[in-house]
Amino acid sequence: TIAQTSDNICLSPLYGNNPNSYAVRAAFLSWGYLVRKSISHYLDIDSSELNVGFYIVPQTKKAEIFFVENLENGAGYCNFLSGRRYTNVPREAIIEPLSEGGEIYNQLTSEEHLSGCTSSCYDCIRDYSNQNVHSILDWRLGLDVARLADSKDATIDFSVPYWHDYIFLTIRNMLESNRYTVEEKQGTLIGKDPYGDKFILVHPLWTEKYVEFLIQRIGGEYNPLSVFGISNLKQN
Repeated sequence: TIAQTSDNICLSPLYGNNPNSYAVRAAFLSWGYLVRKSISHYLDIDSSELNVGFYIVPQTKKAEIFFVENLENGAGYCNFLSGRRYTNVPREAIIEPLSEGGEIYNQLTSEEHLSGCTSSCYDCIRDYSNQNVHSILDWRLGLDVARLADSKDATIDFSVPYWHDYIFLTIRNMLESNRYTVEEKQGTLIGKDPYGDKFILVHPLWTEKYVEFLIQRIGGEYNPLSVFGISNLKQN
């Protein structure tokens, strides 16, 4: 799980506390499959040896990912990764590969992958075992959570290199092709939808308070439009 975040980030998986709770689940699952990719590389095992799950802790109401070994009697991977005996292993296997400069981070943010994968693909976090969640997997959201695992002060916005061109080129072009008027403001996109209603594009892990702050800085009234919530529009 994520121990701490800044005041601008909301990772609540509960709909009553967070209108973007569905995106939080997607972000954690995406992180889970990125972590599995890192672990598999670190241990030199096939990724199919580990199953990924999502869980809400009843006591804390926090989101978690967990791993289950597929071998009948287990191979001891989870015990090894826990850090109880080898304290360096969790950081080396889980954190560092997904931090800036890490091997998996570099693979994900390579020009080849950036140009060919908008949300998830078989070169990053899709496989046949997770077909039931292909529609919600998003490696960018997963990488955001991975960076928060490294530092609660990690920058989570559209200035981050792997978000920047996707938002200001791909998403902007997609919106304009769907008859939105679009301009760049305060590090995001604002404009009007085809019905004339004003929108502001938001990251689904931002708090409502932070979104309100951005809207106040721009001036006027805008309806938040989550970048995670426009997947259907992207298909038009």
